[in-house]
Formats: sequence, structure tokens, C-alpha cells
Amino acid sequence: MQRKVKHYHGDRQEEGGWGWLVVLHCHVMFLLIVGLTGSFGVLVVRLVEYFDEDVGDVSWIPSLSTAVQLFISPVAGALSKRHGTRPVVVAGALISSIGWIMSTFATSVLFLCISFGFLTGIGYGLAYVPSVAMIGEYFERRHALANSIAYVGSGIGLIALPPFLQVVMDTYGWRGTFFIAGAINLNMIASSVLLRPLNRKLDDKDTSTVCNSGGPGKQGNYFTLYLNKIEKYIDFSLFYNNGLFTLMAVAMTLNAFGYYTMTVHFIPNAVYLGIPKLRAAFLQTVIGIFSLIGRLTHGCFVGSIDLLKPARVYLGSTAVCGIACLLTPTADNYVTLALCAALIGLSSGMFMPLISVVMKDFVGIEQLSHALGLSFLLMGVGDCMGPPIAGLLYDATNSYTLSFTIAGAALLASSCLLLFEIPVRNRRDSIYQKVSLSSSVTEGERLSGWDTVSVNIIYFKDDMVSRGPVTEL
Repeated sequence: MQRKVKHYHGDRQEEGGWGWLVVLHCHVMFLLIVGLTGSFGVLVVRLVEYFDEDVGDVSWIPSLSTAVQLFISPVAGALSKRHGTRPVVVAGALISSIGWIMSTFATSVLFLCISFGFLTGIGYGLAYVPSVAMIGEYFERRHALANSIAYVGSGIGLIALPPFLQVVMDTYGWRGTFFIAGAINLNMIASSVLLRPLNRKLDDKDTSTVCNSGGPGKQGNYFTLYLNKIEKYIDFSLFYNNGLFTLMAVAMTLNAFGYYTMTVHFIPNAVYLGIPKLRAAFLQTVIGIFSLIGRLTHGCFVGSIDLLKPARVYLGSTAVCGIACLLTPTADNYVTLALCAALIGLSSGMFMPLISVVMKDFVGIEQLSHALGLSFLLMGVGDCMGPPIAGLLYDATNSYTLSFTIAGAALLASSCLLLFEIPVRNRRDSIYQKVSLSSSVTEGERLSGWDTVSVNIIYFKDDMVSRGPVTEL
């Protein structure tokens, strides 16, 4: 028995149009995900007191949530390609809300690690990558601008939600805070309706067949078929075929280690210095205000001149954030802490929206979903390690000095890695010239990949992409 396999070929739309409504959904999604998870520092202090646990133990709760969110990113990208973006994002919004609400009934830190850490993390992971990747499908020339508008939601969430949740917690306790946060999170389901895919043309060619007859023993190796499907939707070859992707993925891992350590422990550090809890929560609002400024303004100048290419702005803003983290332990009053928070917010407001823009420049639109999923998987390692290590260092030293020093060093290391972008790109271009001379490569062809094993040529013609192996060098 033969089964027809339907192939879809997308038509690129003009810039804008329905894409701006996709940007609106992403704006709401970032407001909820970044705003709510960024406010968890407000809950850390109360949970440490209630469960009488160490800061290092409680820090596992938000760390697991963000790590699981990033670990599941490749799966989210695969599911969105298989079932469509909208169903996957709706499922993610529902699962994450269930995780928030289940946390209301927590009896231990372990319970919260499962309900908030795993459930909410899985939900946010399913919602994040497919939504961000869809912006790249609708926008080419104005991709950075569209991303900056979408990421403005993160700044608004960080401005409004930390003090709001602090007031809610003072009124209804931490259990009521989890429940109300879960109810707010359900708004992501409504915004997901805006995720309309690009128009598709159906090609009903019978390009492959599946044999389903002849008994169980003749149906083929289903395990092999399953692995082939995984390879189809999760392209692990990016790690050894594209040096720029590998460079960016490692840089993002170090970035996640440093940045999320700072996010989780910035408010507890202020409380440790004797600042009242509500005023400490407003420091997260300061981060949000300046993050909003960075997100609103960077799209206007990124790419305007060669010096301000996305990768270079990402490099510079990450370095500034690392320096601010290093200066945080020296701040001994509210004003100096607010200045550090402003620097952290402004710099993170620039480099966070540029992640997908830089990645798109490094791998191309066809591989963007795969690249984001795999790089977020590595970021999950940094997110999972950073806050607990910082908490353990605080428990051991009774000070956040060493924790913020390590976080700042990780951010600076992430920035320094991107200094190798130009040598890697130049090496790639030199190989391209050799291949062009030896293989008579046409003007419209472009090289992507490492030079150590083999080279792949991507042929761009009317936005239709195909790949073909080229002679080993």
C-alpha cells in the first residue's frame, strides 16, 4: 500500500501585514514569560523563610523552570514544524498555567521543583521558540525592528509585575500569588490565536511511499524511522557544519549562566543589604524600565552601519552587562544598586532581542528554528547551573560577592567569544572562493559550514532552498 506524502512550499509575504499581529502575540508572550519568571526573586525570600531551606535549595525552583524551558526548545521547534505553531503554543500556555496553579498546593521545595520547575518550564518552552521563529518567517529587512517591538513586552513585564506580585504576596500570601500568576498567564492562550502561518501551496506529489503490507515482520525498522524523523526536525548537524552557530551557541550558554544568576539573586541581594522587600522589588522594575528603553531604541540603529552589525551590538551590550554584574557587589546602598540595575536593564534590553537576529544571520531563515532550539538547549545548561551555584556560594560565604563576580565573568567571557566571529567568517569565505574556483559555483550560491570535513552549498533562487554536497577540501 502506497501513501502519498504532501509537501508544502511557503510563499514569502511582503514585510509586515499579518506579521505585525504575530509581533503583538510575541509582545504579550514576553510580557508574561519574562515578567512572571523575572519576578520569582520576590518569591525566593518568602519561600526561604516559609520552608526554612537554604537559598541554594530554593534557587533550584526557578533554575529548573528556565532550564527545562530551554531544554525542550528543540522538541518545541520539531512539534511546531509537524503540527503547526498555534496548537503547540496554546498547549504550552495551558501547561505553564497549570504549573503555576498547582504550585499553590506546594508542601515542599521538591513539590515546587516539579510543579513550577518542570510543568511551567515545559509550557514556556513549547510557547517560546515557535513564536520567535514565526517572526523570522514574516520579516527579513525589518527583522531587528520587529524583534525589538516584540521584546518590549519583556521590559513592560519586568516593570509592572515584580511590585504587583509583591503587593499580592503581602495581601494573599505566596500561595495566592502563585494562583493569581497562573490566572494571568492564561492570557497567552488568547494571544496565540494571532499565530497564523504563511500562505502555503500544496504539492501533492507522490515523492515517497510507505509499505504497510506483508505482516508485522515486513513493516521495516520503526526505531530507525523514528530516529530519521528526529534528525529531520532537530538538525544536530549544525554543531559540526556551521562554525558560526557553534560559536554563538557556546556564547549564549555562558550568557545564560551569568544573566540568570543575576536575575534570580538581585532582589535577595538587596534584601541581604537591609533594603525593605517592597523597595527591593522595585529594583527589578528599574531593570525593566531600562530594559524597555534598550528594546525600544536598539532596533533603530542596529545594522545602520557596519560597526553596528547585530553581532557586534550583541557583543558590546553583553560586555556592559557583565561589568554591571561585577560592580553590583560593591554597591552598598539603594542608589548604587539602582545604577547597576539600570546598566543591567539597558544592556540586556539590547542583547536579548538580538539573539534570534544574530542567529538568523549565522544560519539563515531555513535553519533558524533548529538553531534556536539547539542553542536554547545549551542555554538551559547555563540557566540550570547558575542560580543554584550562586545560592550555594551565598550559603557558604554569607555574601553575594563571589556569586555576582562569577556571573559577571561568565558574561564577559560570552562577549569575548564573539570576537572570533570575523576570523571564522573570513575562513569560511576563503573556502568559498576555493570551492567557487574548483566547482564553478554560480554567483547566487552561498557557503555554510565548517571546512574540516565537508562543505554544503545553499542555493538561493526565488526563496527556494536546496542543499547539495560539495567535494571535500
